[in-house]
Amino acid sequence: MRRKTEKIIYGCMGLGGAVNTTVSDLAVLKKTFMALETAYDSGIYRFDHADIYNQGRAESVFGLWLKDNPGLRSKIFLQSKTGINLHAGPYNSSYYDFSETYLSQHVEQILARLHTDYLDSLLLHRPDPLASGEALARVLQPLVKNGTVRSLGVSNMSVWQIQWLEHALQLPVRVNQIRFSLGHSLLVDQMVWVNSAKVMNHGLDGMLSFASQYAVELQAWSPLDKGLFLSPFAADAKNIPATAGLLKELSQIYDVAPGVIALSWVLRVPQVAAVIGTTRPERIKALVEASRITLSHDDWYRLWITASGEKLP
Repeated sequence: MRRKTEKIIYGCMGLGGAVNTTVSDLAVLKKTFMALETAYDSGIYRFDHADIYNQGRAESVFGLWLKDNPGLRSKIFLQSKTGINLHAGPYNSSYYDFSETYLSQHVEQILARLHTDYLDSLLLHRPDPLASGEALARVLQPLVKNGTVRSLGVSNMSVWQIQWLEHALQLPVRVNQIRFSLGHSLLVDQMVWVNSAKVMNHGLDGMLSFASQYAVELQAWSPLDKGLFLSPFAADAKNIPATAGLLKELSQIYDVAPGVIALSWVLRVPQVAAVIGTTRPERIKALVEASRITLSHDDWYRLWITASGEKLP
């Protein structure tokens, strides 16, 4: 019997093929469908998108998978993100746009590409300093009221930004997608490095406590640091070989791959789920095991301290 995996989300950034391919390319479809079917069969039922992923091709090819499996939509949780105008500024920089016109148009495009008439969750991808609370309310409140968007979330935002958004919309923010991993541990660092320059002005102050108090799920993106502690060719900083060695040691104790240990470290933190993005079926199957093991208190701290390369205060 298929067992649902609550704390692992499949990230669709890598779907859709290379820039010079089309979503109807048979090789692209085969690779995509195999990855998605493996994720679903392994118990993953939540899928994460953004309108900028592969310039929309990730959503388009996922939509073809849904179209090919008409009974599947009601069995999965589908979220997407919008608000980034990709490479639209000077120096090839992106900028952020929460205007009514931009959001309305892009939500329509997301739904069309995904071949669905609703999103389980819509996330605002990065904060827009020019955002108007009134304008956001005018576009998002009707989408929630009519069921086009079932819930709202954000990505890369602070406690204060979430509180401002909830006040403006008079709607709850259910998710904040943030970077969190062994190699980027600010979420937990700020809890112990109180009154320290080490974590000043990083934007995550109080986030974990806030999320716990108000039932906001924190979704960790890049939870494996792009293989930083797993690759034999990783940079030779003092903490990287030591962390890689400890991951290998613990992998033998828990009888899983080192990457599974690194992912389980992320999942051990309350309120945290993880977004994985590999398209390799064998890797997807392995990483799902991270939700089925629980690192001991001591092992979690050993990894945190070793990866940070310094003792706690």
